[in-house]
Formats: sequence, structure tokens, C-alpha cells
Amino acid sequence: MLVEVQQGNQILQLAYEEFEARVVDGEFDARTLIRFEVVTGNEFKAAGELEFFQTLANPRRLQFRRNLTKPATPILTAILVGIQLRIYLLSWSEPAENELQERLSNWTPYILEQGESWRLLTYGVLHLSFTHLLFNMFFLAYTGYHLERAIGRLNLALIFVASIFGGGCLSLWFSPESRSIGASAGDFGLMSAAIVMGWKYGDMIPDPSRKFFGWALLPYLGFSIISGLMGTNVDNWSHLGGLLAGITLMTMLDPEVLPISRNRNRRIRRITCTIMLGVALTFSMNPNRFVPLTAQSDHHGWSYAVPDYWYEGWTSRNSPSHFSPTEEIEISHQTRVHRRPIDPLKATDKLIRRLKAESQDLNTVSRTAIDRNGWQGEQADLALTYRGKKQRFISLIIIRGLYEYQTFIRVSEAASDDYDLLIRRMLDTVELNEPARLTEAQAHFNAEPNNWNARIELGTAYHRAGHPILAMGEWSRILTDAPEAPEALAGWLETQVAYDLPEQERSAEIALIQAPQDSSVVVLAAEILMQADRIEEAEEILKARWSAQPGDELLEQAMRRWNLDMTLDL
Repeated sequence: MLVEVQQGNQILQLAYEEFEARVVDGEFDARTLIRFEVVTGNEFKAAGELEFFQTLANPRRLQFRRNLTKPATPILTAILVGIQLRIYLLSWSEPAENELQERLSNWTPYILEQGESWRLLTYGVLHLSFTHLLFNMFFLAYTGYHLERAIGRLNLALIFVASIFGGGCLSLWFSPESRSIGASAGDFGLMSAAIVMGWKYGDMIPDPSRKFFGWALLPYLGFSIISGLMGTNVDNWSHLGGLLAGITLMTMLDPEVLPISRNRNRRIRRITCTIMLGVALTFSMNPNRFVPLTAQSDHHGWSYAVPDYWYEGWTSRNSPSHFSPTEEIEISHQTRVHRRPIDPLKATDKLIRRLKAESQDLNTVSRTAIDRNGWQGEQADLALTYRGKKQRFISLIIIRGLYEYQTFIRVSEAASDDYDLLIRRMLDTVELNEPARLTEAQAHFNAEPNNWNARIELGTAYHRAGHPILAMGEWSRILTDAPEAPEALAGWLETQVAYDLPEQERSAEIALIQAPQDSSVVVLAAEILMQADRIEEAEEILKARWSAQPGDELLEQAMRRWNLDMTLDL
């Protein structure tokens, strides 16, 4: 079918497909006279009077195509580039650069621990070097210029800002150990949006502009992704976050000139801005609540949790500890094994005496008795000055049998209030489980119930883990089978002494009769007799054994402990 078009004194005969393409491209307007036999008969009529022309020549559609072909000033893109350049110039001096990076970079500890959520955006205006800046500004200017004309300034601003925010959030969770700066998340968002734009509206984009959208941009995006993966100190999580944000938003947004777009775009912009503001306020108003904690445990039988991005190091007392990158707080977990169970109150008293000797102005804010899984302990909150810095010191000490579990937290006084919630969260994770030595001994005994070593191991493990009744039961069963077994006799006496059980004197007398030559049995029996005020008898027993076994280490330690004369009669 042919369509005749009158232009001046000439009449063009065009195939309908070509006529349709020219109308879509805006070559013919409503005043153009056309003759299309099936519609106008033999008459020429103004195109604007014809329904099929009105369908093809949608003014919004035509305006969209004109926006992509006619020269225009990319005002917003220029402003975005200008802001980046201006801030880079401000950071030329090293003090200014360090200050800007310290205050504005995207870094998990300051966002999650101190609520500085503005960093999720401000990192996007900082750059490490001129090359870094140049690379990012090239993609911002190139992609931003064409997107600004295609979808409008407000939509462009939303995609760029939301991509930086999305990249910051993804980096926050998946790359918490490193600082992130640069506008590359925004660039990835713009590139992915331009690609989606080309796929959604490929039939409306004029041929000369197709190279700026859709498939044509995939090589640039692929190059950027590969460069990031191959580079060092590149925050690829931020790139991915920006990429996903750009794809998501451009899937929902439409060019501003399309009839159905403006109200819908306005709603999407409002919802997106509300989400970003809500996330920022959540981090700002709830510092420490979202710090991810990683559970840890040791073979002594307790578990606890520390922030998974804190680094490990050593305190000034050469104790292993976990430190926040903010350098405002640290936490250490230690286990000590004593010869006898100790009282948690006395353990805390001992700690306070040590801290007083090492620091100044120590004040006890509070001391609270606590219970964890049935085991008793005490939590103390102290204020002190250490090496000229005012600090808050929180200790949690739990006693289980011979084990003393210690959790110590140091936090600067200035940041103490900021870390209250995190401190509570970390302390609440402390739990006591069976020590590995006990579970291994139980497994060994269950596998070989008649094995002598397995039975000794089980009794010893019960003794250490705070189960004196179970330990005594195991010692008694062993002694029933072998009354003179020195290891079982020593364990039997050790448990009675450690846990101050009744019938100690009778047990000591029996043990001395059954194993008078075993130094460990003799020392324990003598200790029981001394506690019962049978001092002379205990001393005679030790001296006699020392005469028979001079140089025995256990006997020597006992003799020195009680200031006994170790001179031998020759």
C-alpha cells in the first residue's frame, strides 16, 4: 500500500512502512497533506485529522526521540561532575585528604558502632587519586549525559544517589574490614540503568542514539567489572550494590516525557528516598544493634561472641584480645585453671587490686552477682584512668570448678554511652558448656569402660569441671577394684580437699595406710591433717617421706610451702 505525501509542489509516494517510520521520527507534522486511498479516498487531507496518524505521532514519544537527538546542556550531570572535582581539589593537601577520608569514607565500624550513617552517601564524593577520579568522571559524564536527556534529571539523580547508597550498604555488610571511597557505585548504577533503558525502549530510541544504551554498553560494563575483580583494594561489593540498584530502579522508572510516567516516577522516587532515609535513621538511632557477632568457643568449655570484623591482637599485658577498628573498645576472653576452686567475689577483688596498682582514679561503679548455666560469677563495672586516658572497664568472671572464665572489656569514657548496647550484647552471649576434656573423657570411658586410664581421666575431668560428687563416685569405683591405686587415692583426696567435702581426716588416714610411699598421696594427706590442726603429725609424715625420697619435686614444694627444714640427717 502506498501513501502519497504532498510537500510543496512535489508528491512523494511512500510505502506504508516507510511512511510510518518517518512519522515516528517526526518528519511529518499534523499539517502535512497526505492521501491514503483506504482512508481518504482520492482527497489529500491534513495528517492531524487522521486517527492512524495521531496514533503514530504521539507527541510524548516524539519529544522523547527529540531529546535524544537534539543537542542539550546536561545540567545535572555537570553539577555532579563539578561537585566531585571541587571536593577532590579540596583534598589536595595531605591533612585535608586524611580528614575527609576519616570523616566521610564508608566504613562499617563507624556506621554500625557509632551511627554515622551519612557515610553511606558521602563516600561517593571522595577519590584516592587523579586517575581514580578521571576514570569515574568519564563514566559519570558519558552515561549521565545521555540518561539525563532520556529519563529526566530527577530520575537520573535518584539512580545515581540510590546506587551509591546501595553500594554502600552492600559494602557495609560484605566488606566491613575496609574503608570504601569513590563514585564508582554510582557509575555502575548509571551504566546498568542505561543498559536496561535500551532494552525497555529500544523500539523508541533513534538509530544514532542506540550506541549509548542497551547492548552497546555491555562491553564498558564488562570491562569495569573485570578491572575491579583484577585490581587490588577495590570494593567490588560496592560496585555490585550500585549495579543492582541501577537495574532495579530503571526497571521501574520511565522517561519523564511518556504519558504514564510522571505520577508513577514520582511515587517511585518518594518510596526510594523514604527507604534510604529509613535505613540511615535506623543505623543512626540504633548504633551497635546491627553489629554482626560471630560465635567462638574454646576447649575449656565456654562460648562467646565478638564482632566478626574486629581484628585480633594483644593487650599491653600480652593477653589475646579483639579490637574495634575505631580503637575505642576492646574485649578479651581468658581462662585460668586453679588448683582449688575460688570464690568469684575474691577473684573480682583480686582483679580490682591489680587494676589499682596499674591505673589511677579507679572507682567501682557497680558489682553484680550473676548466674550462667548454674555457675556463679560476678560482673563489675569500673571507671579508671589508664596511661592518661579515662576508661570504662567491665569484667565478667565466672567460676566453674577449677576453671576461672574471664571476660574483660575496655572502652574509652568518651565513647562509653555509644557502646552500651554492644557491651550488653557481647556479655549476654557468654555461655558455659562442658569442657572438651570432660566430653573426651566421657567418650573414652563409654568406648572402653574397663580401661584403667579412661576411668582415671574421667574422674580427673569431673574434678576439674566442678562435679565433685561425680568425681568422688568415679574414684570410689576405682578404689573398690584397686584399693591401693595411688592415682585414684590422690584424686580421691584432691577432690575432698578442693571442694571441702566431709570425712577428710578419715580419708587421709586410709590413704596413708594404702599408699604410704606415693608422694602425691602423702602431700594431700598432710594438707588435710594440717587443716585439722594435726600439724605436728603432718610435719612428721612429710619429713619422713622426704628422708625416704629426697629431691622429690612434690615433697620439696610442700616442705617449702610450710617452711619445713629439708636438712637430711646423715
